Amino acid sequence: MWIKPQLSNIMLIKIKQDRRIGFNIPITFVVLEDLIEAFEDWIWAFERLFPKWNKKLISWGEGSMVYNMPGQNFSLGLIFKIIHELFYELRKHGRWKVVEVDTKDVYVTVEFF
Repeated sequence: MWIKPQLSNIMLIKIKQDRRIGFNIPITFVVLEDLIEAFEDWIWAFERLFPKWNKKLISWGEGSMVYNMPGQNFSLGLIFKIIHELFYELRKHGRWKVVEVDTKDVYVTVEFF
């Protein structure tokens, strides 16, 4: 029997300076996920209204490092889908600590709940 993983809903960033002064920054993934999905919809509409924007982007990059990269299949919608999948993969592990930095003066943690 497969067990569906419990997704993390909040990313909490804790910052403390001199072990006395500190603040917490909670970021809800539900709002962030809705924002990414909204951008996906806007990008889909943009690509339908301006289908040749990709060729203009490639022509602007002539002579640069970006020009040598394959750009015929480049899509902003694909980038937002990859970001959406990345957030899902990070969230599906439940509660875990992403970053913990402890120096002499500053303590920073990033946790998923």
